[in-house]
Amino acid sequence: MALALGIDFEHIYHTPAYRSLESAPKISIDLEAITARLLRLLEENDAQATFFMISDLAEKFPDLVERIASAGHEIASHTASHPSLPSLREDEIQAEVRESKATLERFSGATVSGFR
Repeated sequence: MALALGIDFEHIYHTPAYRSLESAPKISIDLEAITARLLRLLEENDAQATFFMISDLAEKFPDLVERIASAGHEIASHTASHPSLPSLREDEIQAEVRESKATLERFSGATVSGFR
């Protein structure tokens, strides 16, 4: 049986629910440890995934992007900053996508063609 696995590589502060809070609490997440564990689980189960990455987060963790790509997983775009796309003009959407693609390709060393 074939299975497609997509992972949104984003921080909680990128989510619309978190951004809509009037007084959002500071949340500390060890993204490097979580990603390392996830990569081990994928390897142990001989599974590949597509990581839909927000490139402003990739800028903060370029080594993780390289690690994910080196492990054979696809790197795909989830925009540059995870804005609400319906609220943007077409040129702003295109800029988000272009910036994200360029950043992710620079860090992963692979062509980025996927988008979510």
